[in-house]
Amino acid sequence: MQERGKGRILIVEDEPQIAGIIERRLQSSGYRCEIAGTGTQAMARLGSEQFDLVSLDIMVPGIDGLSICDHLHRKAPGTLLLIVSSLDTREKRLNAYSLGADDFIGKPFSGGELAAKVDALFRRKAITKNDQTRPLNGALRLDDGGKTVSFNGAAVPLTPSEYLIFQTLADNPNLVFSREKLAQILWDQGLELYDDRVIDSHVYHIRKKLGEHHAEYKNIIRTVRGFGYRFGEV
Repeated sequence: MQERGKGRILIVEDEPQIAGIIERRLQSSGYRCEIAGTGTQAMARLGSEQFDLVSLDIMVPGIDGLSICDHLHRKAPGTLLLIVSSLDTREKRLNAYSLGADDFIGKPFSGGELAAKVDALFRRKAITKNDQTRPLNGALRLDDGGKTVSFNGAAVPLTPSEYLIFQTLADNPNLVFSREKLAQILWDQGLELYDDRVIDSHVYHIRKKLGEHHAEYKNIIRTVRGFGYRFGEV
């Protein structure tokens, strides 16, 4: 389990006052923090250092936030991503999750709320030492302890929400799950959800990530029109 004091966080924020508030609150919770005031500085740090979590203001100047998200997806898929936005709307949240964010927080926010979100992300990411992998379909394996999916031994970088959706469908291959049911499952596990359409976004990204390993596995999650989703065969 992730121990406090072990997590290293990169705060990408161009407003010094806000960056300082985030840094002080997370440091008081035991995390080690670094600050990058521009996207260019952030990319330089991410290219040469390892971080456990990135707190990213999506509107940071310099190299844009979208490029930073893409870099994390390709080069550091195990790094947690918390997106910060000055506009807390449903559309902003949907866009954040579509970019692969593990969570979202809108400005203004309290230090306690931010720390609680970071704590929750590290708890969900914590990997047990027990080997609990099991085969699913062909080369796919599910690690119940590490909350990961692998294809021929290569990790498929799913976010906590994506993993829970995938696990739910894989564990119940004969059942069809509605968007509402999957949303309730995420909510019950403490994963924030603001619109059932987020489920469609998560499924899209699961399919895309699986398809990057083998094209046939892109369709292992089947759409049942008018009802929802189910786990299929390849």
